[in-house]
Amino acid sequence: MAIHLDGLNYGSYAETAKKIETKIATALAYSREIYQNDHPTVEFWAPTVPSGLLDKLSIPGVEFVVNEGFTGRVNELAALAAGGTKQYGDASFRFLQLLTHLKGPAPRFQPPAPLA
Repeated sequence: MAIHLDGLNYGSYAETAKKIETKIATALAYSREIYQNDHPTVEFWAPTVPSGLLDKLSIPGVEFVVNEGFTGRVNELAALAAGGTKQYGDASFRFLQLLTHLKGPAPRFQPPAPLA
């Protein structure tokens, strides 16, 4: 897993698209080898993808969960996490559970204002 918080950037849009296509092809090959009798699906999640790059990313069978879609899906996961405390063995989901079960003021997700 790689998370590019400032946006995907492996050079030009063409270079970045090629790198992403290679990563997805590797993931598909691996999943087909491991799950030979299943039909794997691939979702590519990224919080920040420029529209110019998104236009170059058209890979059949791959769902791109990016930008506002990414935020919406994370919010869905957070809502699920808020509904229970059972551990599922996934550190990311557990962290969402922790954030949604805090006591006291809600967490602030905006960076604090710079000190004067």
